[in-house]
Amino acid sequence: MINKQLKLKFLILTLIILLVIFYIYMVKSMNAFNYQNFDEKDFLLIQADLKKEYSSYLNSLEKYNSVQVTFNFYNIIPPSGATIELYSHKISNYIYIGPYQSTLSFLVKDNLFENKLDSLTIVKSL
Repeated sequence: MINKQLKLKFLILTLIILLVIFYIYMVKSMNAFNYQNFDEKDFLLIQADLKKEYSSYLNSLEKYNSVQVTFNFYNIIPPSGATIELYSHKISNYIYIGPYQSTLSFLVKDNLFENKLDSLTIVKSL
């Protein structure tokens, strides 16, 4: 009887150790998602593609009805030369990329104001 209990305790302890090792392995393998490290060449390629996408959006404003919108930012002091990017999830495109100012005023397609809500992602970059 004691021998069976000892075997059962050893089996449970072994399973616990294996689960802890598996958990540590999984947590360490997820560290790749904690940060990204770009070299300057990759960053410049991404920025060039982003500006190209934004310029095609600006060109499309001539084909559609557009509306002037204004954003006011309060109590934000970015580093000098900071760029701000406003991304609309409704149209899956950037609606503004340019220098940071406390008041931004720019054109957007008027279909952004139809029916559905939109969520904006605001990114500040140098």
